[in-house]
Amino acid sequence: MAKGTDDTIAVRISKVLADRIIS
Repeated sequence: MAKGTDDTIAVRISKVLADRIIS
């Protein structure tokens, strides 16, 4: 579960960073 949660958090952070860079 910890790994799954970490992966989800990493994906969310990556999406947020990508959105900020694109914007």
